[in-house]
Amino acid sequence: MTGKEEPKEVRKYLQQSHDRIFENNKKWADEMRKKNPGFFKDLSAGQAPEYLWIGCSDSRIPAEAITGLEPGEMFIHRNIANLVNNIDLNVMSVVNYAVRHLKVKHIVVCGHYGCGGVKAAMTPKDMGLLNPWLRNIRDVYRLHQKELDDVVANGGSEDDKYNKLVELNVYEQCRNIIKTAAVQQCWAENEFPVVHGWVFGFEDGLLKDLKFDHEGQLKEIQQIYDLTKDIDPEAAILEAAKASTRETSWILAEVYQEEHGEKIDLSPSSGGFNGREHGRGEGADDVTGYHLPTSTDVQGELGNNADFAHFDGSTEGLNMFDADLGDIDMGIDVDLNSYMQGKPMDLGNGFHFGRSPEWFYDGRNLLHNLNPITTTNYKFEGGCGHDPESAKGHMKWEEFTPKAWTEDDVGVKISQYGICGSDIHTLRSGWYPTPYPCVVGHEIVGEAVRVGKNTKHIESGNRVGAQAVSCLKPDCPMCADGVENHCASGVTTYRSVYPDGTSKSFGGFANYNRTPSRFVISIPDQISSEHGVQMMCGGITVLGPRKKYSANGKRVGIIRLGGLGHFGVLFAKALGAKEVVVISHSHAKE
Repeated sequence: MTGKEEPKEVRKYLQQSHDRIFENNKKWADEMRKKNPGFFKDLSAGQAPEYLWIGCSDSRIPAEAITGLEPGEMFIHRNIANLVNNIDLNVMSVVNYAVRHLKVKHIVVCGHYGCGGVKAAMTPKDMGLLNPWLRNIRDVYRLHQKELDDVVANGGSEDDKYNKLVELNVYEQCRNIIKTAAVQQCWAENEFPVVHGWVFGFEDGLLKDLKFDHEGQLKEIQQIYDLTKDIDPEAAILEAAKASTRETSWILAEVYQEEHGEKIDLSPSSGGFNGREHGRGEGADDVTGYHLPTSTDVQGELGNNADFAHFDGSTEGLNMFDADLGDIDMGIDVDLNSYMQGKPMDLGNGFHFGRSPEWFYDGRNLLHNLNPITTTNYKFEGGCGHDPESAKGHMKWEEFTPKAWTEDDVGVKISQYGICGSDIHTLRSGWYPTPYPCVVGHEIVGEAVRVGKNTKHIESGNRVGAQAVSCLKPDCPMCADGVENHCASGVTTYRSVYPDGTSKSFGGFANYNRTPSRFVISIPDQISSEHGVQMMCGGITVLGPRKKYSANGKRVGIIRLGGLGHFGVLFAKALGAKEVVVISHSHAKE
């Protein structure tokens, strides 16, 4: 259009350009179905991108097209001049979600030569509303002014100087990313994500790798911007055990008032603000939380171990439910303001993850607590899968019937649980037919609230863990030989039918667990519940061969340094290995 058309022609053009998008969309969808009939079914199952792309808003740089990636392979954020500003909640939310929830392995900051935002920042004039945004690029200009001036002083053109600022801007945004807590902590625990700086050229359509030195830059900036909580190498191994659990935030004071008509005074003078994340008496060891007073009446109503209203400092919303199912993200954010106004909160599928699941969302407007906790009177509720579709998140939080009680059993009130690939296979019925309904989660830590008379190694009130597999035969030769994980008579915590043929095992994605005491071990005081929960699967898996074949004074070889490999290194060292050799295909793990 020339801009001189009649209004009628303008409206006609606008309608045609609008309709063209939908025509193109239909053609694209038809082509994708023709290439791959299951494409959209796979796409709807969820996303597990390897890459986070932070690029410029310029319409000429379609990230997936220029990288040859398909939908679902790249998580994309774009803004003018591809900036990463720590007070920009948009980009900070994207980085946090991509790192902590999607578990991306690479973060790419991609600029482009000829960037209008960079050009504007080089122009000494008032840009109006753009000034605060362009200030970030002008700060890069200021930091590198001598280097940029030298470009021209050494015979380069103004365009060369312009292109150099494009590259320096990308490099500084990469540095801004590695200043974030999410990236630093994930790198310390997992050695990913890796941050990259690229620039796109319109003249040839190629990407230029600026060779951003992720590890070198991280070491440099952490002299000031260290947000890893002083994680040393051995602590980092244990820190990985926290991956399956997250802190959970609650609004119990408001719920209590809603259900009982009694206002709870949370002011410091009332004693209601005591800083403890768990309501277990007086004392302040974390002054970020608001809690109900620790009176007998309230404790009796909510249970001695109830999580009270823990605010994480956010005023925009509370992260109430937070956990990951491998490649399936189940994080749920609840808007605090909407809750306070009594608006319905759509949590999707009625899911509940995290700590203290005696509180759950009932699908209406309220969180409810279960009956007061006693040793015998409590409901068993969990996220139940009813068919293979549950692996896509279609589970239902509901009551289930645990195995029939025997005096050889232990009842556990769950505080932490873990989910891994084995649970996804179980939900899919991918190994052998799953006895639906099922509750997955075979890494379980909590408090023993009921102990059978025949159980001698556990007492009520102990902090315990339930391991993934065990055998019910008293004199099993395989178990005696230290290979209980291969025992033909073994049953699992989360997907087995017991020998009586009528009882099933239900896992840790629940409020309570009932399991034979042979599964259950005490958690030593020096191991936190967050660390111990993953040891119930990965730790036990690698501890078995270390114990059976001994490590004392030997050279121990470990192939690949993943989650199990980390535990292997830790246990080999603790058991007296002379030398530990790790074989990895990744140079990043040297």
